[in-house]
Amino acid sequence: MVSNKDVGSTRSTTTQVSPQRAKADRVPLLVALLVSTAVASDIQSVSLSPMVTTITTDLSLSSSQVSWILNAYLVASAIGVGLTSRLGDLIGHRKVLLPILTVGLLGAVIGAFANGFLMLVIARCLTGLAIAPGLGWGLLRARATAKQIQSAGMSLGTAIAIATPLLLLLGGVLVTLGANWHAIFWITAAAYAAMFLLALPAPETPATVRARVKLDWPGAIGLGIWLAALLLAISEGGSAGWGSPYILTLLAVSVVVFAGWLIQQRRAPAPLMDFRNMDVRQMVSGFVAILGMIAVSFGLYILVPVMLQAPVETGYGHQAGLLASSLPLIMMLPGSLIAAPLGKALLVRWGPRVPMVVGGLATTVAFLGLSLFHDALWLPYLWVFIYGIGAVTCYNLGWSMVAAAARKDNTSIMFGVSSAGQGIIASIVNAVILSVLNLGSGTLPTASVIGWLFAGVAIVALVFFVLFGLFVVPKKLEDRHAVS
Repeated sequence: MVSNKDVGSTRSTTTQVSPQRAKADRVPLLVALLVSTAVASDIQSVSLSPMVTTITTDLSLSSSQVSWILNAYLVASAIGVGLTSRLGDLIGHRKVLLPILTVGLLGAVIGAFANGFLMLVIARCLTGLAIAPGLGWGLLRARATAKQIQSAGMSLGTAIAIATPLLLLLGGVLVTLGANWHAIFWITAAAYAAMFLLALPAPETPATVRARVKLDWPGAIGLGIWLAALLLAISEGGSAGWGSPYILTLLAVSVVVFAGWLIQQRRAPAPLMDFRNMDVRQMVSGFVAILGMIAVSFGLYILVPVMLQAPVETGYGHQAGLLASSLPLIMMLPGSLIAAPLGKALLVRWGPRVPMVVGGLATTVAFLGLSLFHDALWLPYLWVFIYGIGAVTCYNLGWSMVAAAARKDNTSIMFGVSSAGQGIIASIVNAVILSVLNLGSGTLPTASVIGWLFAGVAIVALVFFVLFGLFVVPKKLEDRHAVS
């Protein structure tokens, strides 16, 4: 195992491995497992949304109950991600992954048989606890070379970018076909079963790359409390009222616990979040690229269907149906397929700064195009295609930077916290955009409101990708801890 002294030192921990050993360590299998964990998380986070109306009608749910069903997944993942991710770093990622996948499978099966509010909440909580991409990264990090880590980051970002619009369309297709909403949970159960089969032959993380420290229980619990309180406040602020005692209490709890958590992390001998012997600038750059992608993508997923579903009389709508309004998102597929080799070529030739800026500029142009030029029905398809090239280039880069910056003994927790951060950003974007659109008021947003919302997302892309890329992202990708 890695001692505290080794973890905190400034030396590189690169280890040598032969090609025969790399093959024996089943790196391709671990990459496939990693990608599958991310896609499975996407199924529950996005594909259920189009079926909310069907679920509400079928089970006679109130708006408050629907909110809890949707939020249970995020809250459970926020509570559990710190504990499960760090346990993987300490005792072995496979030892934690197999039980976690079992919990996810159980949750999906309960959801598939759910006939009421309580069963659905339990199902969503269990699948939320089964967030596993961080554990997948931990298994891979211990065996992959620097080149393989970069390729895995590119593959993961591309797979998620392709899967997300397809899963959104899946929900719409099921609604259009009149399929029962239980189908989403059966699909999720199949995904967890497939992951379990992939994880069974996966080799365990070697004991030599695990830190010989105790689990930071106060840090893990504190992280779960302030994340869960913040997510609940953001998710329910619109319905409960931002000035209500309930929301203000949640925000106060989040702020107070977060402040205490920061103090505890600075004083803990083995903190949950340990950045020693890491390229922190590269790590932060990767986090910003990933979270920036989440912000702009959720803006796209909400605004494009709203714009296309609106009546022609609004001046911007095309009166499209539920499924037709989501079809432009399919253009992310060819865009993502171009982004993967483009981003890799730019990264190898010029380092991470150039692809971040280039991808950010393309993303900014795409949203400005959606803001100003959307009269013809084919134009959203063009802008989404350009968005796919630009945003996915930045997204892939983010995964690669975080993976290359992390140590072998803390990779899982770094990606686990990243997953929690993505949930927070998605909730904030949803809350802000839906609040501005005010769709429940009975009036449709004006053309200027839609235009300014798209322009606002363009500004987010400009700040997160272009400006941050120019002034913060390092010129060279460094991996101090890779297998070579």
